Amino acid sequence: TRNLTVNPNPTPNITGTTTFCQGLNYNLSAGVGYANYLWNTGAGTQLLNVSTSGTYTVTVTAGNGCTASTSTVVTVNPLPTPNITGTPSFCFGTNTTLNAGAGYVSYLWSNGAITATNTVNAPNTYTVTVTDANGCSNTDSQVVTVNPLPAPAITGTNVVCQGQITSFDAGAGYSSYLWSTGAVTQTVNVGTAGTYTVTVTDANGCSKSTTRNLTVNPNPTPSISGNQVVCSGFSSTFNAGPGYTGYLWSTGATTQTISVNANGPYTVTVTAANGCTASTSYALTVNPLPTPAITGDLDFCAGLNTTLNAGNGYTNYQWSTGAVSQTINLSTATTVTVTVTDVNGCVNNTSATTIINPNPVPSITGTLTTCQGSTTSLSAGAGYSQYLWSTGAVTQNINVGVAGPVSVTVTDANGCIGSDNTSVTVFALPTASLSGVDTICFSQSATIVAGFGGPGPFTYSYTDGTNTFGPFTTGAAGVNLTVNPSATATYTLISVANNNCTGTISGQANINVTPLPTAVLSGTTAICDGNSTNLSINFTGVAPYVYSYSD
Repeated sequence: TRNLTVNPNPTPNITGTTTFCQGLNYNLSAGVGYANYLWNTGAGTQLLNVSTSGTYTVTVTAGNGCTASTSTVVTVNPLPTPNITGTPSFCFGTNTTLNAGAGYVSYLWSNGAITATNTVNAPNTYTVTVTDANGCSNTDSQVVTVNPLPAPAITGTNVVCQGQITSFDAGAGYSSYLWSTGAVTQTVNVGTAGTYTVTVTDANGCSKSTTRNLTVNPNPTPSISGNQVVCSGFSSTFNAGPGYTGYLWSTGATTQTISVNANGPYTVTVTAANGCTASTSYALTVNPLPTPAITGDLDFCAGLNTTLNAGNGYTNYQWSTGAVSQTINLSTATTVTVTVTDVNGCVNNTSATTIINPNPVPSITGTLTTCQGSTTSLSAGAGYSQYLWSTGAVTQNINVGVAGPVSVTVTDANGCIGSDNTSVTVFALPTASLSGVDTICFSQSATIVAGFGGPGPFTYSYTDGTNTFGPFTTGAAGVNLTVNPSATATYTLISVANNNCTGTISGQANINVTPLPTAVLSGTTAICDGNSTNLSINFTGVAPYVYSYSD
């Protein structure tokens, strides 16, 4: 037989703290008396130090070699996480409330407070320790800062004159501004007397206010006096009034009064004792002097007169002749002055000099005789602006062919008129006519007749078409001319003239010249005895021929 022994298994029991707060650790014990230990963490000791939640199992081996296991659950509770809330920064003179959060079973602040909230008014680091329902504790801290209040100061001119604007400045570097005017800018323009307040807020949100008074002084009220209307060449005194500490005129003058003589507004700026200034203007009208102009013919012709006119529209006239009318009549060469006054009372004068121009003295020049049918040229002389002849011609020179008186009236550049007259003689023309018809034989002569008319003596010449004969002079009314043409010829007059004129010619004389006849006997002049011959006669000249011959 063999005995079987059955050993009992070990009965391990894990002991130790199984619930604790995060950050702590505890030992679990599997009990004493075992030969061997094996934890599920791999540890092989009786004791196991744990710090995290979980199930922990241990297997033990007894001295008989038997094993057994057991487990336990460890719970690690998280620490509470207090978070101090509230405004950690506040302005001097106020406070802030720090809050550690609800839900904890106890609170302990570094300043001794034991509530969830803690109201503080001093700068410091505040720490709170809270404990939760698990008995776990934790802390949180908050630095509290107390910000100083801003210290605004309003700058800018606080005394101005009426109508002026000044700028009040609350200073730079603030995050917001609020003026009593409603403005929200760093600077504000003000012009009304009173107290101005500004509240500034800095980057920390701290605010403070300050004020500044504005005084508005009244402006002076200058008034310029003086004559506002003068005539050109005169002046007026403008006065800005007494009692001011300073004067500045638009002319640059710095006195209470100025003398002015030009058109335009004049402005003065005065300064009162309070430093305020004001300006006013005053206009000066400078009426121009009248500008009389004497019109009328200042140059006139001898024997005439002229009317001079000083122009209308004036209230008074005074001539150097003593006349007081707008116009005067003059017939002499002189210098006259007129003084006029216009509606503004302004006075001026002007002068004019009259000149008496001599009348022109034309002289008709040219040949005062001419021949019948011809003209002669007469001239009234150069340099006149106008001519009028008794013939109706309007030129300097005219051609006249009619006997009788001739006159001309000329006008010179001054408009003066002069005349001259003369008489033109027209001579009758001589006449001549030539006549005669004859037939003559060569070398004979013929007579032709020249007849004359008009005043003599007559000087004439004639031609046969080839030759010129003359000139010859005769006082007779007719002349027989003997001519010896060598051939038929027509005689005509070339000219006829008397002591004054060349006359007219007419007619002609025709002389026929018959050449002398000729006869030439021809034929054989040598023949034999007993023979005969024929002779012929050739004639030249004008047939028929009468001839005879002999042996």
